[in-house]
Amino acid sequence: MVSSYGNDTVTSGKVDLRLDLTEPINSDEHILLVDDIVDTGVSISWLIDHFAKQNPASVRLCALLDKPARRRTDVQIDYVGFEIPDRFVVGYGIDYAGRYRQLPYVGYVPTDK
Repeated sequence: MVSSYGNDTVTSGKVDLRLDLTEPINSDEHILLVDDIVDTGVSISWLIDHFAKQNPASVRLCALLDKPARRRTDVQIDYVGFEIPDRFVVGYGIDYAGRYRQLPYVGYVPTDK
């Protein structure tokens, strides 16, 4: 598990690896990364590179939400649920400073711009 947001609505740009695999990846294994939202692409790009260095057969990405307007890093999403506008979203497992994760829907948090 990685994060670059902490308790803010904007990425810090620094990726924090909170949990890594406990077993090595074999060269005949395919990796499917499942992400809630691809926003700037910073975290998921770092994670793709992290796993690719272990020489798996392939690394693919699946994301529930894609927010291309905020992309800082080019990321190929192989499987995407929905493309969304540039708003900070919460719910359905996505949180803001540890809150709103339990909402049974995806909504947005108004922010001052």
